[in-house]
Amino acid sequence: MKNRYNIIYLLAVIIIYLLFTIPKLNADFSVEEEYFVIVAENINKGLGPVIQDGQEFKLFTVHPPLYVYILAFFLRIFDDPEISARLLSAISTLLTAFFVFLLGNRVLKSQIYSIFASFLFIISPYVIQ
Repeated sequence: MKNRYNIIYLLAVIIIYLLFTIPKLNADFSVEEEYFVIVAENINKGLGPVIQDGQEFKLFTVHPPLYVYILAFFLRIFDDPEISARLLSAISTLLTAFFVFLLGNRVLKSQIYSIFASFLFIISPYVIQ
């Protein structure tokens, strides 16, 4: 019975995150998000993780490349840059919240504290921006 309530609490944390995130799905891209989408589109064109600077292409080494390669895969599936980028971020955040729950469960040995840790992660201003 106790585990059933904990699952309900964890689902409530996910719903809270979605309530914060869904209204922002149609927001304009930040400059950094736009660069990520451009680099992902260049990967899909076969150019690699590069960005065009004038007439030449420069290697995009601002961040590790795994995100842009996964974003390139999402662009192939959904074909809409806004949906692809935001969906990838939402999935990544939910997976991170789940791993925060698992880590808290292992370290703290308490599911209620683990759920609370996931909740604190989800409502963090950095996460819901």
